[in-house]
Amino acid sequence: DAADARVSLQACALAALSLCEADHRGLLPPPSPAPGSAGPYQETRANCDAMLRAKAEGGDGETHALLALVGGLTALCGRACMAELCLRLLATACADGPRASLAAECGALPAAVAALERHTSSDPGVVEAALRLLCALCSSTHAPHEEAKELAVSHGALSAVALGMREHPSLGHLQCCGCWAIFHLTTGLGLGRRVRGHEEEIGAALTAALREHAARRDVAEAGCRALRALCHGTDTGAERRIGQAAKAGAVEAVIGAMVAGAEVPSVQEHGSLALRSLCDGPLTHARR
Repeated sequence: DAADARVSLQACALAALSLCEADHRGLLPPPSPAPGSAGPYQETRANCDAMLRAKAEGGDGETHALLALVGGLTALCGRACMAELCLRLLATACADGPRASLAAECGALPAAVAALERHTSSDPGVVEAALRLLCALCSSTHAPHEEAKELAVSHGALSAVALGMREHPSLGHLQCCGCWAIFHLTTGLGLGRRVRGHEEEIGAALTAALREHAARRDVAEAGCRALRALCHGTDTGAERRIGQAAKAGAVEAVIGAMVAGAEVPSVQEHGSLALRSLCDGPLTHARR
């Protein structure tokens, strides 16, 4: 029940906070530096200090728990196993809508994108966990989630998601999470502004996922839904979004997924809707 879930969340957060304290005291070896960083990780130390202050100040139990998890993720981002643990705990906690908004206020979005960027090539477990957390934080079209989408995109979420998918093309679960992350980040208001400059990489990532995993129901449905969301609309950027997706081979990929999932109603439904979005625009090459 809700009380048990709250206790569980706080217990997980305390575990993350204990790791932060151990790191702060020098009981853990320094993590590998982030790409392009310069030697000692002062930022990690600063985040540990912030978490220790938060512990001392106390406050609302659930807010404190989420702060501890976000702080643990930020402070221990260089350690793949700990980053994945914090990401998965946050994603589970944020399955509850109000808690997702609270986690976003605690800084979960930039922390998730930073972990995704840092481990894109080296650890698919971290990549998948970060994608799941992005989905949980941006899964609604209500006002707080719209703000979360804008914040995620401003921190480079779309490029990070597309790169993570490109680095691990054979992992179906990861590709499915990536498709859903793109779907959530591109639905709602402000689509044209949000994806401007990312049309090519997003279209290519979704097309590659459908092409590689056409026979997987979960990837096929998520990919088709994401393509429909990306290519939907009558704004001035719609033609470019459709054109880039078509250029990547999206039409053929959707048809391939529908053929492979001929007996799956959800794939047929969302594949048809994706094709409609791809072919409703003024682009004759997409219709072909």
